[in-house]
Amino acid sequence: MKLKSLTLILLCLSIFGATACSSDGAKKKASKKPSSSKKMLPAKDYWALAKDNLGLTNIQIQGIQKINTKYSTQVAKLKKSKKWEGKANAKVRTTLQTNKTAELKKLLGNKLPLYNKFTTKNGIKIVKKKVKKPAKKKASPSKKKVVKKGTKKPTSKKKKSKK
Repeated sequence: MKLKSLTLILLCLSIFGATACSSDGAKKKASKKPSSSKKMLPAKDYWALAKDNLGLTNIQIQGIQKINTKYSTQVAKLKKSKKWEGKANAKVRTTLQTNKTAELKKLLGNKLPLYNKFTTKNGIKIVKKKVKKPAKKKASPSKKKVVKKGTKKPTSKKKKSKK
């Protein structure tokens, strides 16, 4: 009797252990964070490397930066108004991307494929600037203190404690 119950318990534990440690759990953990082969560079290093590798001029680099900021602000506005994601907004995304590509093509000409290849290998490390909080305002001095008749000192609501 004890031997049957012991084998039954061991069998249940082994089945539970085999299903709990399946490879599906490992696949889910691995698929959560895709690996990126991009080298993340600070902005100065990124643009210096782009200038050296692609043979860009300062005017072209400034133009690329303006185009990127223009379209990234448009994307941010669309995301904020929830007009960026989903099948219904696919046309908006494609037109925005084709317009950006057309502007870059106009600026870079035949260097555009090289620039696209460069951007897939390298990325800009975004550094968030710390925003200083405004100082707290003190009580406005415009409030006048009330002076009672017959006293020389203005009255205040706080009582002085005796030491």
